[in-house]
Order: sequence, then C-alpha cells, then structure tokens
Amino acid sequence: MLFSRIFNKEKPRVYVGALLVASKEDLGCSDGWGLFKSENLEEGLRKSLNSAIDLPSVESNKTPKETDLVLDLVVVNHQGGEFNGFHSLEFFIPIFWRPKVEVSARLYNLATGKTVYSAVSLKKTPWGQFFSRAFSVNAVFRFKPLFGAKDMEILLCLAAIDVLEKLTKKL
Repeated sequence: MLFSRIFNKEKPRVYVGALLVASKEDLGCSDGWGLFKSENLEEGLRKSLNSAIDLPSVESNKTPKETDLVLDLVVVNHQGGEFNGFHSLEFFIPIFWRPKVEVSARLYNLATGKTVYSAVSLKKTPWGQFFSRAFSVNAVFRFKPLFGAKDMEILLCLAAIDVLEKLTKKL
C-alpha cells in the first residue's frame, strides 16, 4: 500500500458529502440575543457552511473511480459569546464565555466507505476582542447581540480552513 501511494501519480478526486451543524435546541440556550435584535446563530452557521465549501457534490459523480474521496464536514459544537454576572449586596461574580466553533471533518473512500483521514479544529474569539465587546456601549444597553452571525461565520471559516489544511497535509 505504501509503494502504491508513492508511485501513484493520479490525485484523488474529492467530493462533498454531508455538511451539517449540530443542533443546540435541546440545551435551551439563547446565544444571540439583544434588546431590539436577536439572531439565530445556528441558522447562520448552516448558510455559511453551505456557501463556504466549493466542491462538487457526491451525487454529481456519474463515473466513480476507486480513488474518489468524499468529505463530510460537521460543526459539532458552537456557542455565541456572552458577558453577565451574578451580584449581591456584597460581591459580584462575573460570568462570561467566548464565542467558539468546533468543526470535525472526515475524508472517506467513496468505493469502500472506509475513513481515510479525520481531523478536528476548535476556534475561539481572542480574549482582547471578547473584552472589547463585553465592555462596550452595546454590552450595557444590548441594542443587538454581543456576537452575531458574522462573528460566528469568521470562526467557522477559520476552523474549516484549519481542518482542511490538516486533511490536505495527510494526502
């Protein structure tokens, strides 16, 4: 197998299979809320994922080859950012979490269904950017969510690029 991989000059064709975003409805959490505007971060991630991956669909493969590969990409975990706190007369306990997106990818052989490579990437908003938003005027009055769909799209793209780079290094 090692020698066939070294001497085989034909690059495998890669097709896209499943592009999924894991649902957080069961948790009952609302990450993208504001006073006048709320956002569905999960739906924004679905749209971004479908538009970010530009590969032919596996269903469009009319003449499959033995070397064809299929890429499945799944957003397995995501959360928006929030800053709040618990306070009483004597103390204040800050509660915060940064936006994050975790992407898992699997590359498998179309003919055999056997997984060739898999990779995972987790991207979070940097602390400096998080605190600049958490202590802004918007954080006090909440005209819109602290972190919206555009912020999540950036994290999604960074995680997808990272996981795809990991997979292409292994090819």
